[in-house]
Amino acid sequence: MYFLKTITTLTIIISSTICIGQNKTLSINEFLASNSKGIMDGFGENDDWIELYNHTDSTIQLAGMFFTDDPSNPTKHVLGNSGSWTSISGKGFFLIWADNDPEQGKRHLSFELNKEGGYIGLFDQDTTLLDELYYEGQKKNQSQGRSKVDNDIWAIFKNPTPKFHNKDGLKLNPKKVFVESSIPSGFYNEPQIVKLTTEAD
Repeated sequence: MYFLKTITTLTIIISSTICIGQNKTLSINEFLASNSKGIMDGFGENDDWIELYNHTDSTIQLAGMFFTDDPSNPTKHVLGNSGSWTSISGKGFFLIWADNDPEQGKRHLSFELNKEGGYIGLFDQDTTLLDELYYEGQKKNQSQGRSKVDNDIWAIFKNPTPKFHNKDGLKLNPKKVFVESSIPSGFYNEPQIVKLTTEAD
């Protein structure tokens, strides 16, 4: 009997490019770009969503701030004023729907998130950058977010936590990781012992 086995050199790339604005009042804390069975909006729809966190002790009015999925168009969507409906309390969370249904209310953006990867930017009323991120593809119903609200370590969450602190995430590696096999790729008639190596920091 012949053992047919193909050994290939593996290249594993896990990355999350995060650029944080200098003003640490508001930040993007978690987002979901492929929602099919998670939290629903007020219309009973499983839409994409973005969660913000207020690092201050005071309530912040978001009216007049801008969201975008296009870094070349920072003013793509401006939030209208709806009093408490568009404000975020101190040390609190704010959930907004990225569903391309702005007619459904002030918390609904005029764009959807791309589950294959994309960009999210948050700008204040003067178009000063507050926070932005570039993300890679997401699996359905798995969010990405900060491992803690006060750091820049991002993780994948199989159980998203909109409007609550994130927990139990698989941390992302912002660097490229190259894994090499101890034997060349090919077909082998006998079982082989394969050793995979990678460079350590």
